[in-house]
Amino acid sequence: MTSTQNRLRADKPGPNTPPNLRLDPATISTKGTAQAILAQVIAEETEKKRESQRGKHGMVPRGLLGNLFDYVDTQHWDEYLQDIDVLAACAERAGVARTQVLDFAIEECSPPNWRALFWMRAWYEQIYRNTAADMAEATKDLEKLYARKQVESARQRAKEMADARHGKPGGNRDKQATIRAIWASGKYSSRDVCAEQECAGLAMSISTARKALRNTPNPA
Repeated sequence: MTSTQNRLRADKPGPNTPPNLRLDPATISTKGTAQAILAQVIAEETEKKRESQRGKHGMVPRGLLGNLFDYVDTQHWDEYLQDIDVLAACAERAGVARTQVLDFAIEECSPPNWRALFWMRAWYEQIYRNTAADMAEATKDLEKLYARKQVESARQRAKEMADARHGKPGGNRDKQATIRAIWASGKYSSRDVCAEQECAGLAMSISTARKALRNTPNPA
């Protein structure tokens, strides 16, 4: 005797999806071309998903006579819209945000399980809000980092230029080394006198000369 399971497997697929389980754009009251296009897109994408699943979930009895149908022919269109890939495809084709697809489906298409779409829409709204907030915060952080790096880079360039200027022959470092050597020779009795007498010849200001001699050892 053929088992029920084998009989179900042996039966051919039932008829196509009943009309009440598909979204019929003609029954939707749309406001303008954009909504009409969106209704058509949702209908096409949800049925495309249904067809991609056909034959993958087995046969199920339905109705008073227990006629066998493919499992996908028991699903309402809005259950397929809950698939994130289907929702993304609808949004992309219609050129709108995913939340707008869900808004339209909930408000205009009378989905049997509107609560699932409602919470899905709330989830996407929270994601978009958090993403926007995170991006704004990240932008501020990047702007601060960029400004800080600009200042650091300018300081580094100024330091390199100053080092190059002071380090060249006849530059400040040469002058400082020269006046320190004169002081170390014992020619002068004090650092102040040395600075006063030698600064003009070295093209140094007296304050710079005194600074160069500060904390230098006494002549041997």
